[in-house]
Amino acid sequence: MTAAQIYCTVDELIHDLGMQGDDGMLFSRIQAASSFIQRRIGQFIPVTETREFQGNGSSTQQIDLLLAITSVTNNTTPVTTYDLYPLSRYWADGPYSRIESDYASWDVVSITGKWGKYNHFEELGETVSQVASSTDTLVVADGSKISPGMVLLIETEQELVTGWGAVTLATSQTNGAVTESDEEITVDNGGEFHAGEVIQISTEDCSIRAVRGNVLVTARGWNGTSKASHATDSPISVYRTVKVTRGVNGTTAAAHASKAAYRYLAPEDVNWLARQIAGLMVKKAQSGFSGKIGNAELGETFYFNEFPGQIKEIARNYRVVSV
Repeated sequence: MTAAQIYCTVDELIHDLGMQGDDGMLFSRIQAASSFIQRRIGQFIPVTETREFQGNGSSTQQIDLLLAITSVTNNTTPVTTYDLYPLSRYWADGPYSRIESDYASWDVVSITGKWGKYNHFEELGETVSQVASSTDTLVVADGSKISPGMVLLIETEQELVTGWGAVTLATSQTNGAVTESDEEITVDNGGEFHAGEVIQISTEDCSIRAVRGNVLVTARGWNGTSKASHATDSPISVYRTVKVTRGVNGTTAAAHASKAAYRYLAPEDVNWLARQIAGLMVKKAQSGFSGKIGNAELGETFYFNEFPGQIKEIARNYRVVSV
């Protein structure tokens, strides 16, 4: 099973740190931060699998971290009537800790379902297709809605977005020359683009901050590219294809035809912690791991705090004690 426990996105980290795009290392920092949280606190993206329990001779069976049931059997006999406790879960979108049934006793209990500490997703606002289970990319109509670090749900399959793929050539071109210092780029049809998307003109990436009619207000030299002059009628491409790892967290890769895409979300405090730890890694790397950037004249910023208090506090929020 390919695990994908990722609790924040590259776009979130770029925004937090005020970066001019991705330096090529952000996803790996997020992976490391999320892995640390998983080891210390738990899994916050549901995992689909079958777990087996030895019954205790009563009608109550402990089943820690069950989020949802697909099927349950007792000695291979299907069980369709049962109750899960606590009735309100441990927290919103959280797990159950036991199952009760009319069986006089649970013997060998087998449960197929979703497991973990959290099960919450929201609609991405995109209808997507993948022609085969082996397709390793996903194309969206609005590139601002997707980011590396997202765990997507398409039908019953989970997919991890790992990076950007090939750019898509737009119909519009530049409508007028663009100098290196221009932040506003006039195009043939501004309705073809969305705020938050990243475009490419020649070898320069630009982030679209706003769309005003046929004018794109941009941040130039994005993703470590160099600002450059561009002639009128220069082709424009858009980042709308992402690379994905298929069938993660115990799900099965399958073909999808015009299906709604959803993204899993970690709890707000877990997302915050992932961003803080990943951001700390980035800043320490920028400082040569000295824990300090800047200078005495212009000001110094220190990055020593490892968040021990916050980690313990958040861990307490998700402690499960069987009841």
